[in-house]
Amino acid sequence: MNDDIRLYVLNTKQLDDEALYMKAYYYVSDSRRIRTDKYRFRADKARSLGVELLISYGLMENGIYPEPSGYRFSYTEKGKPYLTGVGELYFNASHSGIYTVCAFSRSEIGCDIQEHDVKFHGLDVARRFFTNEEYEELKVLEPEKAMRRFIHMWCIHESYGKYTGEGFTDRHDKGFGEGVRFYTADVDEGYECVICTKGEGEHTILPAENVISVDPAAFLSKIT
Repeated sequence: MNDDIRLYVLNTKQLDDEALYMKAYYYVSDSRRIRTDKYRFRADKARSLGVELLISYGLMENGIYPEPSGYRFSYTEKGKPYLTGVGELYFNASHSGIYTVCAFSRSEIGCDIQEHDVKFHGLDVARRFFTNEEYEELKVLEPEKAMRRFIHMWCIHESYGKYTGEGFTDRHDKGFGEGVRFYTADVDEGYECVICTKGEGEHTILPAENVISVDPAAFLSKIT
């Protein structure tokens, strides 16, 4: 069991409060504000701000504090972001619906969260990108079960692609590389959240104590 995994969770509906939203907006880095400003809808802006809030929260939990100019982000050749000067500490963020999440570990990590979607049209996607075994499993399920199972599988594929830095790719009969392990995190019954990291063993549930809900008001009041 990889006990060092922590998943930080932010309900971005809390940023509907205008004063709190603006406090978050002026706390994050210039580059994050520029990225946030490109979004048209407020919900997208809140999710964007939530990413950096959770990265900051996770880093501070590990005793790492920003310089006056903020955290320094770099990117791998495949476009995966990382922080310079923080040692062996890895993170990965995702957002969907009202949630933004960020997973931290002492080894490379990827995570993905997806809201359940009753308008399920996933079989064509599964036939194109999933393994043949996964596609055959989905074909025989009732629509509601197929939707939930598809989204769970999607999160597995996304988290693996973010773990490797390759992104979501056609897997068909390729499966997943050796030396990785998947964890499902209980964030909300209407969502699926999966973490992929280095390890061995069966897909399992991340312990509830490793899933930390972050109150943005309390966090921003503490640091600003």
